[in-house]
Amino acid sequence: MLCRDRVRDLKKINAMMNLPKTLPYRKSKKLRLTGAGDFTDNFDCVFWCGDLNFRLEQSREVVMREVEGGASVLDFDQLNYLKNENFIFRGYSEDSIKFPPTYKYDPGTNQFDTSSKKRVPSYTDRILYKHQNTTEVQPLHYDSVQEVTTSDHKPVWGMWEVKVRPGKDNVPLSGGLFNREVYLEGLKRRSEALHPPSGGKMNCHLQ
Repeated sequence: MLCRDRVRDLKKINAMMNLPKTLPYRKSKKLRLTGAGDFTDNFDCVFWCGDLNFRLEQSREVVMREVEGGASVLDFDQLNYLKNENFIFRGYSEDSIKFPPTYKYDPGTNQFDTSSKKRVPSYTDRILYKHQNTTEVQPLHYDSVQEVTTSDHKPVWGMWEVKVRPGKDNVPLSGGLFNREVYLEGLKRRSEALHPPSGGKMNCHLQ
């Protein structure tokens, strides 16, 4: 997949998204006047996460040497370049990456790809976010989990403290799609991450 294909996929996903009919569509001034703009401008805070599939534009030899030497290889990162040039993710932020590339590993190991293809290690798995000026976002954690070896990717996780404005009574919680079980599970995981059991160790650690 070429870099332009990844950019096209992002634009396609964004164009396909829509608000539930139960929510009032709060278009931004830019959207009202031009009919264009980013759909996500309608929200106080947006997190975009997943395998975005962007790669490092450098040879495997150079990337491996830099990573093994503890140096950053993010200057070669396609996503960072395109974001800085305002081609994608306009207005989004990403916390400092201090973990190794998350792709591609030999499954069951922490060894980068040793197959005949010998793919270049890359930061394909990312979490980006943006928010309105009236919303506060405080980064707490951003890391990968090296201990997980079931995939050729390493999962990435993050935690943020978000302060949003109170909602209006005429706007249903989560667009009327509120799931109490998901909410309670989220609270449980947040508590476990912030307050690990005494004497125990978290599987994830900051580097």
